[in-house]
Amino acid sequence: MQNQFSRLIPVILAAGIFSATAFSATINVGYVAFDVSNPPLAEIDIGNLTGPNSALPDFPITTALSLSNLSLTVDFSSGGPATFGPSSGYFTLSSDGLSFDGQDIFNSVTNPVTQVTLTGDFSSTTITSGGSSITIDPSFTATITDSSGILADGDAALILATTAGTTPPGVPEPGTYALFGIGLLATAGYRFARAKRTRISSEALRRTGTMLVCICLVALGASAATPVQLAAVTSPQAGVSGLTDVWVTGTGFPGGSFQTVTVSIATSCGATGTTTTAIAERPLILSTDRVEFLVPASLATGTYYVNISGSTTGGAFASGTSCSKLNVTHTSSVLASCNPGSSMGMLSYNPSGAASTPIAAYVPNGYWDGGTGGVQVVPIEGGGSPASVSTTNPINSCSSNSITGETVCIDNFAGIYLIQGTSLASTLTSGATAYAGFSGGSCENCTVAVNEAAGTKGQAVIGIGYSGAVGGTALQFLDLASNTLGTPVPMSNETSEDILWDPFRNLVLSPNESGVYDLFKVTGSGIPGPTTVSELADSIGDAFDSAAEDCTTQIALSSIEGYPTGFYIVDLSQISSTPGTPGNPGTYTAPGQTVAIPEFSEFSAATDGIAVAPGSTHLAVITGEFGGNQFGALSLPATSGSGTPALVDYVAAALPSTPDGCGFSAGYDPHTTTAYTSPNNGKAYGVMADWDLGAPSYVAVVDLAALLSAPRKTGIYPDGSACPTCVNTVDPTYDLVANGVVKYVPTGNATCASPATSARRALTRTEPRKAEPANRMPYPKRPRE
Repeated sequence: MQNQFSRLIPVILAAGIFSATAFSATINVGYVAFDVSNPPLAEIDIGNLTGPNSALPDFPITTALSLSNLSLTVDFSSGGPATFGPSSGYFTLSSDGLSFDGQDIFNSVTNPVTQVTLTGDFSSTTITSGGSSITIDPSFTATITDSSGILADGDAALILATTAGTTPPGVPEPGTYALFGIGLLATAGYRFARAKRTRISSEALRRTGTMLVCICLVALGASAATPVQLAAVTSPQAGVSGLTDVWVTGTGFPGGSFQTVTVSIATSCGATGTTTTAIAERPLILSTDRVEFLVPASLATGTYYVNISGSTTGGAFASGTSCSKLNVTHTSSVLASCNPGSSMGMLSYNPSGAASTPIAAYVPNGYWDGGTGGVQVVPIEGGGSPASVSTTNPINSCSSNSITGETVCIDNFAGIYLIQGTSLASTLTSGATAYAGFSGGSCENCTVAVNEAAGTKGQAVIGIGYSGAVGGTALQFLDLASNTLGTPVPMSNETSEDILWDPFRNLVLSPNESGVYDLFKVTGSGIPGPTTVSELADSIGDAFDSAAEDCTTQIALSSIEGYPTGFYIVDLSQISSTPGTPGNPGTYTAPGQTVAIPEFSEFSAATDGIAVAPGSTHLAVITGEFGGNQFGALSLPATSGSGTPALVDYVAAALPSTPDGCGFSAGYDPHTTTAYTSPNNGKAYGVMADWDLGAPSYVAVVDLAALLSAPRKTGIYPDGSACPTCVNTVDPTYDLVANGVVKYVPTGNATCASPATSARRALTRTEPRKAEPANRMPYPKRPRE
C-alpha cells in the first residue's frame, strides 16, 4: 500500500503544478500602476510580464503577448476625467518591446487622481501557459482604485487575460508552489494517519509530525523562492538622476514584511555599481512585489542594470544575475518646461523613442519694439538645416512643449501662433486690452511659458497688457488640448519680462522691474485655465528683469537690470505666506539675497537674460541685452530647505566672433537667452542669439560645465580690461570654440560676409510706435557701438 501511494506522488505533484492552467478563468498578464515618479508628478506605467518577463507561478504566459489599442481614462478629485486614446501618444513602448511608460503629467498634490481605467487588446488570442495552448478573450480592462479614495504612489491593478474556464472572472489562478505544497500536505497527512492506524512508535510519530510542520512551512512559503526574478525593464524605464523614483518588479520574494532592501545599479548586469536603499515596497500578487528607489544623483547619463538583495521576515532574497534595465538621464520632457518665457523656445522632441533626441531652438525674428515677422527653427542637436515659419507680425517670444512637439509663439499684438515642427498649425487671439510698458519696449502679448504637466496636452500662460488690472497686466491661460483661452487673471503687479511656470509646484514666477518678486499659486484642473490662481508678492526693491528656477530644488533666481550688478537668489522651498483678500495679493517671505558680481559689471544693460538648464545639473546662464558679448555661468546648490541659498561657483566670459567674422551682440527685449539640458549627453547648455546685424544670425550654444572648468585669470573683465576685484574671469586667450566650449549654429538669416560689414544697423520698427504707458520704466536701452 505504501509503495502504491509513493507511485502516486508524481501524479499529485503534476496535478498541483498544472491545475492552475487547466481550471483558471483568468491568467495574469501584467499590471498597470500609478507611479509618482517625479514628486509630486505622477504617471501611469504598464508592466507586461509575459514572454521573456514571465515568471512562475505568478505570471505563467510564455508567449510574448503584446498590448495594443490602449485607452486610458483618469478621474480627478476636481474637474472632469481626462481620456488618452490610442493615438494620444501618452504611452511610450519600453525597450523590452512589451511594457509601456506613461508621461509624468498628473500633479498628485494640486489635483489628486481618484481612479485610473486602462482598456486594450491582446495581440493574439492563443497563448502558451504552463506548457498548454489556451484561447483567451481579445480585450481587457484594468482599474486602479484606493480605499482612501485618492490614488497613492505605487497603487496598481492586474491586467488579466480571460479564458473559457468556469472559475468566476477576477479570481486569480492559485500559485503553483502553493498547490505543490497542498500535494505535499496530502502526502504527509496520509503518512501521519497510517502511522496512527499501525500503532508505530511515539518516536516515529514525532518524526512524522515534525515533517508535517516543515511541509506546512514549505507550503506557506514556497511561492516566494530565492533567487528573485526581475522584469527586463524598470518602471518607468527612464529616470532623471537625483530626481526620479523608479520601480523594479520581481517574482519569488519570501513572505512576510520587508526589511532593508539594497538596490545596485551598474553598467552591466551583476557588476559592482552604485548602491542605494529602497524607499518603498508594494505587493502585487502572490510572490510578486514592486520595489521603489530614487535614482542616485551621482549617476551619469547612460544605460544601467539594476539588481536587488535583502530580506523579509520570511527570509533573504537576491536577484543575482537577473537585472532590470534602466536609462538614466539628467532631464525629462516635463523638466524641460521649467524654463523662462524668454525670446527663444527649446524643443526636445522624440516621439518615436529613437536613441538620439533632436533639439531645436525656435528663434523669433522680432522683439517688442520691432523686427520682422517669422520664426527660425534652428537644429541644435541631431543635424538638419534651419527652417523658417512665416507670421504676419513680429514674434517676440516662444515656448515649447517637448511632450507633444508643439511650440507656442506670441506676437507684439494679440496674436498667438501654434507651431508643430516647421508648420504653422493654427492662430488664436489673446485677451490683451492694453500695451504693457517696460524699459525695453511695449507689447500687448509680452511673455509666454508652457507647462507640459498641465491639462492633458499641456497649457501655456501668457503675460498680456490688461486695462482692467491694477498692475496693467494679466495672466491668460491657454489649454493646448482644446486650443481655448481662459479668462484673463488681473495682476496686482506688472508682469515680469520673462515669466516661468514651475510644473512641479504649479507656481508661476514673475519678478518685475518694480522690485516685486510675484508668485502665482495655480490649483485645480479647470479647462481652459486653472481652477484658482492666487497672487503672492514679496517686495524686495531691485529692478528684476527675468525669472529663472532650478525646479529640482526650488531655488529661484532673477536678473537685476541696474545696480548692484548681479542677481537675486531665493529658496522657494522655505516659503512662509499670508493669503490675500479680494483685490489684494497675499504676501510671502523666503530666505534670499542679492548677489553682487564684479565680473558682470561690464554686461550691456547689467544682467537681464537668465535661465537655469532644466534638469539635475544645477547650472545656469546669465547675460546682458541690447548689445555686448559678455555673459556668465552659475553653479547652484544641489540641495535646499535650510539657510539662505548662495552660489557654489560662477565665471564670466566673452563670446568670440561668429564664424562670419562679426562680433557677437546680445539681442533685445524680451531676452534672447535660454538654456537646456541635453537628453543625449546630460550636459547643460546656455543658448544665446546673436543680433549683430539687427536680426538673429547665429545661435551660440555654450557648454556651461566646460566654461566653469576653463582656465581663469584674475584682475580683469571678460574683455581683458582691468578689474582689481575680479577673480572668476575666463582667460581671454583660451579659445572657447577650439576647445569645444562654444559652438555657433546659423539661424538661416543673413550673416555678414566679413568684419568690414559688421557695423550694426540702427533699430528699425516695422509698425507705428504705440503710445507709451504711464508706468513705463525709465531705463533707456540701445545697442552699444
